[in-house]
Amino acid sequence: MKNALLVYEPVKGEGINIGDYIQSIAASQFLKEPYVYINREHLNEYDGEKVKLIMNGWYMHRPENFPPSENIAPLLVAFHINTLAKDKMLSEKTIQWLKLHEPIGCRDHYTEQLLKGKGVNAYFSGCLTLTLGETYKRDNLSGNIYFVDPVVYSGRRDLLYIVKVFLFSLFHFKCIFTICKKKYKYFSLENIYRSAAFILQYSKIFSKDVLLSAEYIQQQYKGNKSENFYFAEADKLLRKYVNAKLVVTSRIHCALPCTGFETPVLYIHEKNSSEVSTCRLDGILELFNVIYTNKGNFENSQNIDVCNPVIKHSYIALKTNLISRCKKFMEP
Repeated sequence: MKNALLVYEPVKGEGINIGDYIQSIAASQFLKEPYVYINREHLNEYDGEKVKLIMNGWYMHRPENFPPSENIAPLLVAFHINTLAKDKMLSEKTIQWLKLHEPIGCRDHYTEQLLKGKGVNAYFSGCLTLTLGETYKRDNLSGNIYFVDPVVYSGRRDLLYIVKVFLFSLFHFKCIFTICKKKYKYFSLENIYRSAAFILQYSKIFSKDVLLSAEYIQQQYKGNKSENFYFAEADKLLRKYVNAKLVVTSRIHCALPCTGFETPVLYIHEKNSSEVSTCRLDGILELFNVIYTNKGNFENSQNIDVCNPVIKHSYIALKTNLISRCKKFMEP
């Protein structure tokens, strides 16, 4: 039986999240090439020869296209059903399909409890990207610091905050332009404002030297590129993260691989996030050093050393179980 690997389609207004391809690279560690690409949003349309597919990740933007084709033999681990999709996705047909492939390894406790509530045998598996340290080795430290899409309070509906950003800009003009160029590659009023808001917020916990010397990465790509392009970009990012001195992010598929690499990582979490975001995090946040932010103010209740956060090892048991299940699934 051949193997298959998930690929993705651009989301309207958002483009491609390279974090999805990072999850597919994690699955590919257990596959033998060549393998078939199957689009996550069209699993029900696959009509090729029967394949094995590790079905990790976020489900899904087109919930009406679930469950998958009968020609797909799935391993459901690191599986997340988002609150946006749960009502359409969890039809009686889907519930019966899930029961055929129990137990279901859930990336978060939200999904675990959701499925258990439907009578499905489910357990908390954590995320498959925790296993990426099996492929990417932390053996050539770069000394680089990366800020990867950290959440920033823009204050767009807060007139006092907008004034505060404007006044801050008058006294930090050079620094703002330097970081604007690094973050966005080109100048516009919006990018300059967003850069000013970022510096105003993050200079509360990081020195100006750290902010100016860091590299700024976005894991979201607009446009429509080839699958090979997205996989290459994901690989490029992972090679940066594995040897970084520090990574600061609000992307779980940056923080999770870093955790598996044992790269020092700081996760910035917006305290007032919507359920769409928070439902993904139940059980995952415990693996990170987390600093909460609320309207541009940080809450470091655990007194984390932001430039040298400790390595948490609670991920190891999850990683070991994931590797074991994936290897067993791929046995002939």
